[in-house]
Amino acid sequence: MEFYKIPILFGNNIDTLFGVKNDVYIIYNLFYKFYLKYPNLYHKPYIFLNDKSSLSNIKDIIINNYDTKIIFIIYFSGHSSSKGYLKFYDGNINAVTLLNYFNNYLTYSSQIYFIIDSCYSKNFILNINNNYNYIEKIYFMCSCMEYEQSKEIETEYDISLFKYKDIDYNKMINKIVVGIFSLYLVKLVMVRNIDDIIDFKNIINDKLWKMISNKYKQTLYYEEL
Repeated sequence: MEFYKIPILFGNNIDTLFGVKNDVYIIYNLFYKFYLKYPNLYHKPYIFLNDKSSLSNIKDIIINNYDTKIIFIIYFSGHSSSKGYLKFYDGNINAVTLLNYFNNYLTYSSQIYFIIDSCYSKNFILNINNNYNYIEKIYFMCSCMEYEQSKEIETEYDISLFKYKDIDYNKMINKIVVGIFSLYLVKLVMVRNIDDIIDFKNIINDKLWKMISNKYKQTLYYEEL
């Protein structure tokens, strides 16, 4: 039985980041394309930005009675701490907190796939374990190692990245700010014609990603727990 994938996208821009909303919209468009192509395998993505980036907003998504196995795809763009906490709107949250929240409301077997674009993001999975009643597997992909910062760049607006949900931007300048990880993750998925999130791990050893990592001094990390 193939898993049904439910993308839940969080973005919280506290003050100094410029590309959080753009990151979330790029990821939204990627998963919306998957949803259109495979409506029986992908749910339309959910977006929770800034003051909506709270775990309480996803309770109804978790407790829904699905008739198949689920992979919840949890994406986050925003600030984080060196201790592994993501800065949601209503507090700092690490993987232990988030997994416990899911496990408390789940009544069916599922998997969790984290995609994190924030500084020191490898630290997000500190101290987690697999002792959950309803979470049978955890996938983790992040933008950088525990000692690295996750960087933003200014780049030309690309309509192919915003086909289904566009952003407001200065059309005279035709530039946007976006996270390096989120931008090139989506570009590589498109270039390599990857259309299943389980195959995202192949990007780790992709020669193009290695070139990007070397250029920006930012190391993509992937683990299955």
